[in-house]
Amino acid sequence: MRNTKNLIFLFITLLVLSYILQSNYFVVKPGSAENLSEIITVENNKANNEEGAFYLVTVAQQPANLLTFLGAFLDSTVDLVPRWRVLPPDMDSEEYNKIMQQWMVDSQHLAKVIALEKAGFDVPITSEGILVVELMRDSPAQGILKPGDVILELDGERVFLAEELVQKIQEREAGSKVTITFRRDEEVFMEEIPTAVHTDEEGKAALKIYIK
Repeated sequence: MRNTKNLIFLFITLLVLSYILQSNYFVVKPGSAENLSEIITVENNKANNEEGAFYLVTVAQQPANLLTFLGAFLDSTVDLVPRWRVLPPDMDSEEYNKIMQQWMVDSQHLAKVIALEKAGFDVPITSEGILVVELMRDSPAQGILKPGDVILELDGERVFLAEELVQKIQEREAGSKVTITFRRDEEVFMEEIPTAVHTDEEGKAALKIYIK
């Protein structure tokens, strides 16, 4: 009887520890797939009878505890990504989530701007620049940019939103160089930086910096 109790206690202890103990990895797994026709309504839509559908597909990413780390080896739909490829050394998950939320807001603003411009409207945008929050360990901008810098231009063209800068860099060929104009304190600098291959999207260029 005592042995049974000890085994139960040991099992519960191991289960609790598996939730508490964190690994140096993130779990990346498929999220939901939402049919956009059930979310978005277009007035005077004449394409209701067209075949096919557009889906909003999401991906879930979270720090891996011991349990989810081990579970990833049993699930072919789950990937393990080293923590350093997701978070810079001095950034915690809370700050990372705030940056991702800001990127989502920027993406929504950028979508509105593009839609209005396509419709023939002139859309004025005001911004003091794009703040560099942190650099990844393998960022090609290491030694050039640093947290607190404010990016003003990409290849001589003014940039206003973080999402806008990300998209413009991804349009470049990975390995090509871009010219970044940025403000540090009260001085403005212009530096040429080689792009790297995007960590998550093969073939796309990136500077591997966190901005907002």
